[in-house]
Amino acid sequence: MKCLKRLTAVLLTAIMSAVSVGNMISASAEDADISEDAIYFKRYCFYVNENTFIAKFNANVSYNPNLITKVIGRNGDIGGEFKVNDIEINDTQNIIYVNYINSSPESQSGYMGYIDFMSQSVDPNINDFNITSLKNDRGNELAKSNIYIDVLDMGDINVDGVVNMEDFELFNKAIAGTYEPTVTGLLQADMDGNGEITFKDATQLLRYLRGLLK
Repeated sequence: MKCLKRLTAVLLTAIMSAVSVGNMISASAEDADISEDAIYFKRYCFYVNENTFIAKFNANVSYNPNLITKVIGRNGDIGGEFKVNDIEINDTQNIIYVNYINSSPESQSGYMGYIDFMSQSVDPNINDFNITSLKNDRGNELAKSNIYIDVLDMGDINVDGVVNMEDFELFNKAIAGTYEPTVTGLLQADMDGNGEITFKDATQLLRYLRGLLK
């Protein structure tokens, strides 16, 4: 165990040095998307079934801000605007309000958007989202079964249900172009949500692995 700790520390240092020398991560607002203190990380993807033409979607969920340190919402791959509002209720409860609008929805299935929950201390499992509205482009209310929330274990690039050093090795291969993950594998490996797997994602994975070994 101690040897693995040292290995991850060495690999993390090597990656950070490579990024610095190669100037592969630019200093921008996007760099702040991943919390430097976050160890545990889950992504909740809102998936739309085919031929639903969803134009409007609203949902909400509560969480404890003392356990979840950062929440980030991003647009998915089917167009429209996916907004996430994080509202403080009291010292132990925040509510996430999700609003999705698409003025010209199409027939394909895919993700409306997704929300990343990060924590310094716990696996961020969130209660079930309360869906309050789901309408198509004709204004008709749709059954809630037309969408589902896919909960992803971040870092699990090979989608085997375990996040370990094998995933880190595959991160390196994906960056080098010698390994192509599945769609789910890409979503779970793309830590910063920029649509590709980079050294920054691998650095976050190592931070997670080191947190497991503490």
